[in-house]
Amino acid sequence: MILLMDMDLLKHRAANAIETKDKETGEYKAEPVHHAYYNINSMVRRIFVKTRRTTAEFFLTAPGKSNFRYDIYPDYKGNRKDKHLPEHLTDVHNYIKHKYKAKEAAGQEADDDISIRHHELNPNGWNWKHRNSCIVSIDKDFDNIPGWHYNFMKQKAYYLDEITAKRNFYLQLLVGDTADNVPRIKKGWLKKNTEEKINKALTEKELLDIVVEEIKAVKTKDKKEIEELVLAETGCKISNWDIYLTQLTERELRFRGQLLHLRTKPDEMWEIPSL
Repeated sequence: MILLMDMDLLKHRAANAIETKDKETGEYKAEPVHHAYYNINSMVRRIFVKTRRTTAEFFLTAPGKSNFRYDIYPDYKGNRKDKHLPEHLTDVHNYIKHKYKAKEAAGQEADDDISIRHHELNPNGWNWKHRNSCIVSIDKDFDNIPGWHYNFMKQKAYYLDEITAKRNFYLQLLVGDTADNVPRIKKGWLKKNTEEKINKALTEKELLDIVVEEIKAVKTKDKKEIEELVLAETGCKISNWDIYLTQLTERELRFRGQLLHLRTKPDEMWEIPSL
């Protein structure tokens, strides 16, 4: 089994761990950078020991905004712009890149590279008996991907079958992702009833139908506001609400899917499946 290591998370944890914040001044003070290097190496060794594996590939996201999702949604990860970045974060990034020969994602995130590699290593599909690769992370976005996973914080290995992974993905289309600044389908929207339906679905078509109907229901509740907005922006009234609602739903679904889907092959862009 090859471990596919999400080093973005380890990088931030290692760099943050050597900083302390002065309660009075609010200023940060960092320990020498080699303490962070020690933290990285300790975490990697611990993962190897707990998983009883030593074969691994390492992945990082390139610094900056080299990510296709910003072209779709400029406010992607916008909630992080004022977040403090550890002093030694760049040094830790470069250390991981060179010591572990980490692959640095270009035009996408390390998560996409990991997902693509995971699918490459499992060309015959998903079966819990096939231990070709294991995603090592604590990022819940990876729960949209079938196969073996290892949560290094909980020290727990688990397997996700394909329908469970799809349920997680389709629910996330509605819930969004607060960590990446992708909002819920509507502020105040509650997921309980829809989540129950999704957890009972047995096919991707059922999941898609549930999500489409939920988006339509949300947009229909906002029909008056939407009509007023369209009139203000275009000077024209919506001539056929049903047709407009279908088009609006498809745009919303595609927008969310392309932000939240982890690529399974190079340059892939998520599209609404024809089921």
